[in-house]
Amino acid sequence: MKKMALALGLSVAFSSLNALAIYKGNPVLKNDLIERATFQLVLTDAQIPTLKLPSCTATLISPTVLLTAGHCFGHKKNITYKIAYTNAKGMKVQVPVVKVVIHEGFSEHTVEGFGELVQNDIALVKIANPVTGAIPAQLPSKNWRPQKNQEVLVAGYGVNGHQMTAEEIKESPEGKALIEKSKAHPPKTEAEMLDFVAALMSLTEAKPLLWTKSKASVVERTSWALPMMLLSKGDSVCSGDSGGPSYIRSSSSGLIVVGVHSTTTNGDCVDTRPNWWSSSQAKGYDTLVPLYLDWIRTNIAALSR
Repeated sequence: MKKMALALGLSVAFSSLNALAIYKGNPVLKNDLIERATFQLVLTDAQIPTLKLPSCTATLISPTVLLTAGHCFGHKKNITYKIAYTNAKGMKVQVPVVKVVIHEGFSEHTVEGFGELVQNDIALVKIANPVTGAIPAQLPSKNWRPQKNQEVLVAGYGVNGHQMTAEEIKESPEGKALIEKSKAHPPKTEAEMLDFVAALMSLTEAKPLLWTKSKASVVERTSWALPMMLLSKGDSVCSGDSGGPSYIRSSSSGLIVVGVHSTTTNGDCVDTRPNWWSSSQAKGYDTLVPLYLDWIRTNIAALSR
């Protein structure tokens, strides 16, 4: 089996800038439930405050708590996080993350014959205030499991292969602001130049929210690792989609989040072999949410106090 890679790690963020996002992904329609429950997780390094690097995806499951992957937080201590979204007026908004709770059993290590084995890859983040217009996704029942090849909706803010052109940068509000700032206060020191380059990189690699349909099944692992949910037939997740949701739709309760994107057979999504992506080799693996309902509910209650 090919060694699996985390669907996102900061260590691969810069090496995978030309990767695809949700494979064959579709833009999310305005005010669709996916848009109103799925958010981008952005990190900032205190040493380079203008670098706001999109890192993972998260799912709103209460007014101020989001569900994501544990491996999204393996960074140094001077990193802060926010969730990002575009509001009804088309403005980009960020809300600070005030607390992160990673599952106490989370671990990641390489096992010969299995590749990168990740356990309990799940986390919760609490944000400073509710998001106007957001609609939290519902949690599944404890006994929910996908039937073999059951259809699910996968979503994420992974890198999408598009880098903004110089013209697009000049026309974007963020680009105009960056250009005006550099004209008024041209970078003179090395630190100022690094800040400018970091801000430019963050701008040019903007990642849209994409979704697609996938086929899900339960995959058993070892006697000491919980089952995961397999996303197959080429509809895989890539760098930046980590922590994002696999949804099912309910006519009565809207979106139900049943999986959290964890690992993939090709985290950078750059394999160019003919038909590789449509083959059974392209797979994603989700943390199966029903197995963690007690943990999720206990920690939502604690975070809401």
